[in-house]
Amino acid sequence: MTHPAPTRLRAVAAAVLLLPVLALAQQPAAERVGPPLPERVRTLDTSLKEEHDDLLRRVGADARDQGRLVAALKAQQAAWLQYRDAACALVGLVGDASTTPANRTLQCKADWAEAQRLRMWSALDCISQVPPAERAAEQERCLQALATSLRP
Repeated sequence: MTHPAPTRLRAVAAAVLLLPVLALAQQPAAERVGPPLPERVRTLDTSLKEEHDDLLRRVGADARDQGRLVAALKAQQAAWLQYRDAACALVGLVGDASTTPANRTLQCKADWAEAQRLRMWSALDCISQVPPAERAAEQERCLQALATSLRP
């Protein structure tokens, strides 16, 4: 049975984790500092893949479901990437006219990747805090944010 207080606490924690991403999204692209967008997106996507692979290893090591959870996580990440790319292509075409369509698309992809990485880090952190003997039973709770990650 889920208790309201832990659910609220998780919601608050997730909101706090997303604050930097939301603040960055509100900042005009011209004011953002960092590597050029194409390089930034490549770096974020590479990191996201590495973290996803780490999550698959951790979840797979404790799986009691004959690999169904790992398969579902792989399918979800592939679908998330496809949805992100399609949504960001649309943002590039219909977004703010002060930047080029390519930059709008790339910035959108970077924002989505950063948000997904935060959800991935949260899941990895949650799993690592659960004692190994309890992981198989508790990892579902740790993966909830990834199960609802359609938006940045």
